[in-house]
Amino acid sequence: MNQKPNISDRAAIKLWYQGLGEAYHLSRGQLSSLGCQNDLAHRLQFYLIVGAVNAGLGIGGSFLAFELLNSEVSERWPELSWLVVVIFIAVIIAFYKAYILLTNWRFVSLNHNNDSNSDLCDPVRMNTLKKAVNWGVKKRLVQFKDGTWSYSPK
Repeated sequence: MNQKPNISDRAAIKLWYQGLGEAYHLSRGQLSSLGCQNDLAHRLQFYLIVGAVNAGLGIGGSFLAFELLNSEVSERWPELSWLVVVIFIAVIIAFYKAYILLTNWRFVSLNHNNDSNSDLCDPVRMNTLKKAVNWGVKKRLVQFKDGTWSYSPK
């Protein structure tokens, strides 16, 4: 059985900048993933903006759900109970995404000054890079030969 070893963070970064990142980004579209942005300032702006939008959606959804519960609509509870449940689920998801993005924004903002490589201090970025490597292996753009990883465009 020919099992490939896990790729190190530095090897994933090297493959990304050799051209895998551009190929992965083009296959996904312009706003596919926050981690696809090479510029740290753009990534931080996206984390902050998307996190704030999700927090706003969570707050708005909370107000909507409580308004539905406190209005005359609550008299028709059996017919509309599913709507309130769906809104509460959407609120939980929005707040969770906001929490993840805003804590990542804070973590990367604080730790970037201590580390010269902005890719290594960004967990969302590293997750995206490793997904790109797995995608590259499936598309046969990335190979593991003689103990090293290499990128070869088609």
